[in-house]
Amino acid sequence: MRIRTTVVGVAAALLLAVTGCGGGGGTGGDEATPTTAAGGSESPGESGAPSSAPSSAPPAASGSDREALLDALRAVGPAVVGADEDATMDAAREQCEAIRAGEGGLDQAAADRFAQGDMYISEEQGKGINEVLKKSGFCDA
Repeated sequence: MRIRTTVVGVAAALLLAVTGCGGGGGTGGDEATPTTAAGGSESPGESGAPSSAPSSAPPAASGSDREALLDALRAVGPAVVGADEDATMDAAREQCEAIRAGEGGLDQAAADRFAQGDMYISEEQGKGINEVLKKSGFCDA
């Protein structure tokens, strides 16, 4: 019983410590973004398989087109293309759908959508992501 109480106490303390840490630096407004970004990237990356991508999303890129897009995204920042390149490509397709729909807040949406795991992507990098997607013609497909 004593071990269970200790484990529960340690787990609760750890949860509070992790929740209290924003994961990124900056102003108070930025602290909520990494948590949202990490949470947002886990759901689409894990549960949103390519087959569940909306119909207005561009088709999946392959071969040299895929590599060129991934290289251009890496140029925005090393964290933009995370460890899971397939999740990055899914995020690109979803972001194109948002661009096509004329949604607001696209730069922050891109930052949230492309973040994987503990990686933080700034709103400025989100702007760079949107520029790459538009200039590459990926969203026009």
